[in-house]
Amino acid sequence: MKVHIGFAIFAFLTLAAAAAEAQPKSNSIDAGHQIATRWCSHCHLVGPEQMRATDAVPTFAAIANKPTTTASSLRAFLQAPHWASRMPDLHLSRTEINNVAAYILSLRKPSH
Repeated sequence: MKVHIGFAIFAFLTLAAAAAEAQPKSNSIDAGHQIATRWCSHCHLVGPEQMRATDAVPTFAAIANKPTTTASSLRAFLQAPHWASRMPDLHLSRTEINNVAAYILSLRKPSH
């Protein structure tokens, strides 16, 4: 009996660990920064290391510090088609959207 219970626990823990590794990490700031650099830096200033951007669009820091910016508002914006604006449709996955939103929010200045 002890062998069967021990094996069942071992099997469960092994499957749980494999499932956790298979799930992409969401809300990864570093992954969001990489996506933003690749897709958004042609127009937006996405981070402090970037030297040039279009002055007609807000920086990611400015977006992060708007009072109306939340994780939900960023996700909704990034999921919506942008055919009415000059911004391209990026067709990001849900995980990529979460990562970009997490990166943008990481740029928010702490309020005192």
